[in-house]
Amino acid sequence: MRLVGGLPDIGGLSQAQQRGLDCVWCGVTLTPTTAVDLGPRPLKILDHRTSWYPRACLRHAVARICVVCDEPVVGEAETVLGFSSCGARPDSYRHPAGTPGCVRKPGSRR
Repeated sequence: MRLVGGLPDIGGLSQAQQRGLDCVWCGVTLTPTTAVDLGPRPLKILDHRTSWYPRACLRHAVARICVVCDEPVVGEAETVLGFSSCGARPDSYRHPAGTPGCVRKPGSRR
């Protein structure tokens, strides 16, 4: 799924995901207690400008930092279980394997 501004492309989402009824990442149905508002996003349809209001489940809305590249992980992430040679904590995350640009930066603290 192509990312636009850190979110999936609206054209690839279900109507329920577009309307904020389901998580934009995993499609789980949201309730008032499980929904996290991701804020208004501009949308242009032909010559008309409007906004859409995506929402996510708690699992996908939590800020996560990749232990490899120190960049935010948006959407799906791999959980690093246990301690590893890079010193990752059990609650650490990384981008899915093969994600472009996810490389260890020189001088990284990890």
